[in-house]
This record gives sequence, structure tokens and C-alpha cells, in this order.
Amino acid sequence: MILIVTLLCFVSSFSVLFLTRTYLAGNRLSTGDTFFHLLVIESIRKHHWRFPSSLENVTFDYDIKPYNYLAYPPLFHYIVALFPTKSYPIIAKIFNLIILSFLSTLPAIFVYSITSNLVLAMFSSFITVFNLSGFENAVMFTPRPLGLLFYSLVVSITVLYPPNLYSILAITVLVMLINLTHKFATQTVIFGLLPYVFIFNRLPFLASIVLGFFLAVLVSRGFYFKILKEHYNWLYFYSLNPYKRRLAPKLRRIFTDNFWYLSLVVSLVLFFISKNESVLYNDLIAKVTFWAFVPILTALFVSIPALSFLGEDYRYVQYGVAPVGIAISLYIENSQAYVWLVSLICVFMSLLALFKLKRHLHDSNYLVHPDDISSYRSLRNDSLSNLLVFPHIRTLEVNYFTGLRMVHLVRPKSIWTPQHLENLLNKYGIQFVLKFKGDSQIFEKLKDVVQINKILVFTNFELYKLTPKNPNA
Repeated sequence: MILIVTLLCFVSSFSVLFLTRTYLAGNRLSTGDTFFHLLVIESIRKHHWRFPSSLENVTFDYDIKPYNYLAYPPLFHYIVALFPTKSYPIIAKIFNLIILSFLSTLPAIFVYSITSNLVLAMFSSFITVFNLSGFENAVMFTPRPLGLLFYSLVVSITVLYPPNLYSILAITVLVMLINLTHKFATQTVIFGLLPYVFIFNRLPFLASIVLGFFLAVLVSRGFYFKILKEHYNWLYFYSLNPYKRRLAPKLRRIFTDNFWYLSLVVSLVLFFISKNESVLYNDLIAKVTFWAFVPILTALFVSIPALSFLGEDYRYVQYGVAPVGIAISLYIENSQAYVWLVSLICVFMSLLALFKLKRHLHDSNYLVHPDDISSYRSLRNDSLSNLLVFPHIRTLEVNYFTGLRMVHLVRPKSIWTPQHLENLLNKYGIQFVLKFKGDSQIFEKLKDVVQINKILVFTNFELYKLTPKNPNA
């Protein structure tokens, strides 16, 4: 029966995710990180399975001392590189849907093994994917869903099995896989697993953390040391340059990333009102509840300005999708029917989030327009060198489709002076700028440094040639 539950949940989840992605993005790729990962994957295939130390025709320019931008966890890239190169645009659209579908089957298997209730099992699977976090991951092409899957496996094993040789080895391997998949997932599992071993007296699992890091170094032949150094360097950078956002928008984003926390809180309140709080002292439910609340508590903790260097606060909430799905389903089995009503409210709120996300993707031009791809083809044979792209997040997208030499601004500073721009142009001999339509403060400041002449106009972007204001200088 477990096999049937797994198949049902996988197929239903993939269907929901596929329809969601089609509604949000159609047949289009997301921009930004998608093309960083595609370029790394192509480089692995092209250079006999060696992880790249640089990307072809891309120069990374840093505002800070040159960290190793390509010291990145490589597991995701090696997995995708197993597929034929021509399939990568398709893989970029469906790979995460498959991973998220596997992710959603975990709560279903967990819940069914405890309750033998197919409806609750299917419901826990639905909760895992039908939220803003799930919608965003369905559109993106990044290692995050794979990190989420490994994290959720850690949650399942620590809850279901006591510390023994097999569980310690399993978590050790999973910690290693997390370390080699996504740096953010590494932080999240540490923030969850360390408190867990002390609160629930599971000290042997501490060995899994240590051995997991050691195994990551061993399997990567020392490359993980570079990843750790890069991880530390960026944390240090953001500790000196924290995110400057007001607290209210931070909290709003945290609480909207997964509306299903509302059902979780209502369930807890109902337990106390009905004097049925003894349910919470059940060892299994207590552990699931812990894992469900760790991500949102971490997000609130990181929302403090002094701790914002630990990453975007709302992204921690994504790691609660599986344990929240498990917890709500187990709560429903032990609570009144009111929780079903609250769950309907959560479905409605998630639908609103879906509609708002679609509008955001459209307004922010986050998706690659089909006309842009055909326009890129016309640029391939142009003798353009060290091209600068605004906004900078689309630089690698342009490089992927054109193969032209680019200068990619890594974490560009928010305030640019004419001197900064002049130094940048002179350093790389930049003569051409490609600008997508929309506001660009940096591009406007270029006019104070050089003469800007529009030479080509496309549907969504324009190509400019830069010439010195004083040719005799």
C-alpha cells in the first residue's frame, strides 16, 4: 500500500506543480541564477567532468576583494550534466518539478505509516507543494529543491528512528549531500539539528554533523574546503554590508511564504482550549512540531538586522514545507473539524499568493521573453567584446545565448560615483552596453562619464556604443 500512496502522491504533486509552473511561466525560463547553473553544467560536460574555475567568456567583477564566485556546491550540476546538452532548456523547466514531487511524497509516506489514512497522507503531500515557497521553487532552476529534499529526509529519519548505527550513517550521508548541494541548506540543517540533539537527547547525531562535513571534504577531494571558505567570506561580507530592509516587509514576507503555519497555530490553540494538550506531549508529535517551527523561528531570528548576514530570512521558511505538512495532518487526526475550515482558508490564501506571484513575475521581467532569444541570435556574430549588461542579473542569460564576452557585476554596490564607473570601463575596455528596458540608475550615471549612442533596438533591450566625451584625452 505504501507504494500506491507514493505513486499517487508523486503523480498528483507533479500534476499540480506542472500546472502551477505553466500558469506562472508558460514555457519560459526564469532569468538570473538559472543561467549561472546552466553555464556551470555545460562547462562540466565540455571539460571532461571537471568543475569550472571560470566560465568561458565571462569576467566576474567584484566590488569587494575577489572571492571565488565559482566555489559552489557541485552535486546538483553533476546530476544535471548526466543528461544530453541539448536537453538542458527542457531540464531547467522540469527538473525541480520532479524533485519537488519526490519531496511531497515524504510527508505522505510518513503520515500514512503512522495513521494508515490515505486522505491525510494525500493532504500532507498537497500542503508541501501548495504554498508560495513551492510556487517559487517550481519556476526557478536552482539546487534549492534538492537541498530541501535532503533536509526533509534528515527530518524524517531523526523523528522516526532513534540514534543507532544505521540512522547515524544515514544522516551522515545526508549531511554530506546537503553540504555538496546548497550552502543555505547547510545553514538550515545545522540550525535545526544542533538544537534537536540537545532538546530530545539525541547526542549521537552530533557525530553525523562532524562526519558529514568530513565526508564532503573526502568525496570532493578537498574542493569542499574552498566552498566553506567562500561560504564564510560571503557571510563576513554581509555582516559588514547587511540587508537594509524595514522590519514590517520582512515579517510580511516570512508569514506569507507558507500560509499553512496558520493552520498549525490554530491546531495548537484548539488543543489547549479543548484541554487536549496532552497530544503535544506525544513524543512523535513533539518532534514533528519542533521541526515544523524551527524554520519560521530561524527566519524571525534572522530578521533582526544584526543577524541578517545569515541570509534572506524568508528563505528559511521554505525548509518547513515537509514538516508542516506532516504536523498538520497528524494534528487533524487528533483535533476537531475546525482545522479543516482553517485549511480551506490556507488554500484560498495560497491561491492569492499564486496570483500575486504571477503578476510579480510579469512586472519584474523575471522570465526570459521568447523574442529575446531570437534577438540574441542576431548578436552572436557581432564583434562585441567585454559587454556590460543592465540589469546585471541578466548578464549570464545573454552570455548563454550569444557566447559573447561579458563583464558580470557580482553584488554591485548600490551607490556608483562617476569615478567608479570610469574605473570599471577603463579596467575592462568596455565599449558596448546592452540595456533591458526599464529604470537603471547605474546606466543613467554612465552619461556623466561617456557619450552613449544607441546602435541597435530590439523588442526588450537596446545596444549602446560608448565613446569618450573627450576623444583627445
